[in-house]
Amino acid sequence: MRKTDLLPGWIHQAYRFEVDRPERVASIFSHIGARRFAWNYMLGVIEEQCRAKEVFCLLALPQG
Repeated sequence: MRKTDLLPGWIHQAYRFEVDRPERVASIFSHIGARRFAWNYMLGVIEEQCRAKEVFCLLALPQG
């Protein structure tokens, strides 16, 4: 199967966006900042869950 071949019943759809608007440059940077904030927040949540899992495993071993 080539990269462009699709299974029967599947649809290939793409979108193209234009971001070339000088009057809205500040809002674009604001969205980039919000994306970075969300990424860092969720990364912290995932790291905290991983640490909690490690602690749980360490405590579960001595207790049987």
